[in-house]
Amino acid sequence: MPYSSGPVFIGIDGGATGTRLRLAAADGTVLGEGSAGPSSLTLPLADSLAAVGIALDAALSAAGLTRDVLGEAIAAFGLAGARNPERRDAFLARLPAMRDVTVVGDGYAALIGAHTGEPGLVVAIGTGTVAHVLRPDGSSDQVGGWGFPIGDEGSGAWIGWRALAEAVHVRDGRFCDPPGGTALHRELLSLCGDSDAGILAWLQEARSTKYAGLAPVVL
Repeated sequence: MPYSSGPVFIGIDGGATGTRLRLAAADGTVLGEGSAGPSSLTLPLADSLAAVGIALDAALSAAGLTRDVLGEAIAAFGLAGARNPERRDAFLARLPAMRDVTVVGDGYAALIGAHTGEPGLVVAIGTGTVAHVLRPDGSSDQVGGWGFPIGDEGSGAWIGWRALAEAVHVRDGRFCDPPGGTALHRELLSLCGDSDAGILAWLQEARSTKYAGLAPVVL
């Protein structure tokens, strides 16, 4: 039976790898879920909004609802890159009208979710990395989350970036033990064009998500 009692609640987790969205009733009953590509606010804004829209429509469809319910919806977005107020405000301004919308960083959202709002610590590791702490007095701090390549140490993007850097050094002949590098070096170079022109073209288009795609090969 289609849901028709009270406002819907929307929770969104969006990073540089993908977007997950859950639609729920006031009592916590899950009405529908949706997923899409990256919606990090470090990416082009149009891409972030499109990913959220795809995940939202999938969840609404699963719930048997339409966007007509959004006017009374209460939404919480946990998005990578939300630390940048200009990007956050630009994103908010282009969302469909809802009763109430909160946008916070994905690391802070993970902190609140992991500890159900109680004091605690969380380290989120994915395409990027960030750590958040919530203290008993209600104060909160973030460490990291500066984004790739200046931060995100230990992340998928960082692992792929460091490994590919070593592989191109091998290609230059800087490291010759073993000659020609390891199977890992050769695999990375093959995935990224396997020629000077191909590798340069790959690098020209590479963002954190693309580097993170190399991390499974390294692991």
